[in-house]
Amino acid sequence: MKYVFLAGIDNSLNDHWQRQWYESLIDHSIWVEHHHWESPIAEDWIQDLNAATRAIHEPFIIIAHSLGGALFLDWAAKNKHAHLMAAFLVALPDSQSAAFPSNAVGFSTQALRPLSTPIRLVMSENDPYANADFIQQVGAQLNLEVMSVGTLGHINAESNIGQWPKGWQWLHEFVERVMTERAS
Repeated sequence: MKYVFLAGIDNSLNDHWQRQWYESLIDHSIWVEHHHWESPIAEDWIQDLNAATRAIHEPFIIIAHSLGGALFLDWAAKNKHAHLMAAFLVALPDSQSAAFPSNAVGFSTQALRPLSTPIRLVMSENDPYANADFIQQVGAQLNLEVMSVGTLGHINAESNIGQWPKGWQWLHEFVERVMTERAS
């Protein structure tokens, strides 16, 4: 199984849990790189994700943070990949929020439609980029599982959670459940 990592704007650097997870799974992981981390354009990022997943011929899980989650939802609505097993999305931003980066072009977390892929959406009660009501609305609209970490801000390096052991546990429980459901 492969893990495909989708970071948000400005990338996830070494002190971010996402980069640390990638490093611990490096033999089974792909980090989707973008040329313009600080000025993302949705269509460019979708092309980067298409290029990365085109070479995957085994089951894979998406692990996305922030704008990476918006990228995944847009990509999955437009593309079908036979080997996509599930997605673990953390700190999905509200593209209509005043805090949403104005330099992120073409990303939307509005008017989403349900996907057949199992998705776990992890939120923080005090995320500056998406309030809890928005996340619960997305969860209901897409019929996906929403979990709260309490108050950890944007669940990033500034949250001071290191490798984020609780998230790691939630990821592995989710993957195990998805694999069990697929096998039955």
